[in-house]
Amino acid sequence: MRAAVYMGQEHAVQTPPAIPPSDKTFPALPPRADSVPPALVDLQDDENLEIVRIDVRDLASVQQAFTSSDLPVWVVHCAGIVSIAGKVTPLVEETNVGGTANVVVAARSTSVERLAYISSVHAMPEVDGVARELDHAEDFNPDAVHGEYAKTKAAATSIVLGATDLWRVVVFPSGMAEPHDFGDTHLTRLVRDAASGTLFISVKGGYDFADVRDIAEATIAAIEKGHSGRTYLLPGHY
Repeated sequence: MRAAVYMGQEHAVQTPPAIPPSDKTFPALPPRADSVPPALVDLQDDENLEIVRIDVRDLASVQQAFTSSDLPVWVVHCAGIVSIAGKVTPLVEETNVGGTANVVVAARSTSVERLAYISSVHAMPEVDGVARELDHAEDFNPDAVHGEYAKTKAAATSIVLGATDLWRVVVFPSGMAEPHDFGDTHLTRLVRDAASGTLFISVKGGYDFADVRDIAEATIAAIEKGHSGRTYLLPGHY
């Protein structure tokens, strides 16, 4: 028997249909979230699901979430801030790097059995223009990647992989897209404008996107069937 904690608002929206068998599930949302994600609304009355609100920058808050159940805990860490800025700012570093460090510390001091960290393909260093899947903490260097998001995700990935005393896996999704974006993100607006014919300027090129529901299922597979210390690349379609 175990409890499952899903950290991060976007991941919590998508995971309930794919949650592995557990006796209690705790979607952990940020304190600033003043509403329940649409995908969780119909599950609020489920006696096996309890929504908790935490701030990953606060170690005590994370530890409290991990001790919400007397059962052994599995954690999926997806909490973070996405940024396209070039310079690393305090808030993003405190959340993406410091928050991940808190998750690792909290996992050590509580009954966490397994930890899955959702990193990003941007954290992976490129060699001759090719990103390679890597499994060691020293493989991820913020100085080897570009941009605030990539640098902080690389640093966080190194922290997780370096925690060799924990059972942990890391997944690297490409760009995530999904049909139920309650946050109305830039990508959603871009797709909507393109589909409606109101996007009048474009540039050549492309990008790899994966459905966040597939990412959720792959993450569950990684924490259920993966091997501790391994990393898993989760691309979609170009």
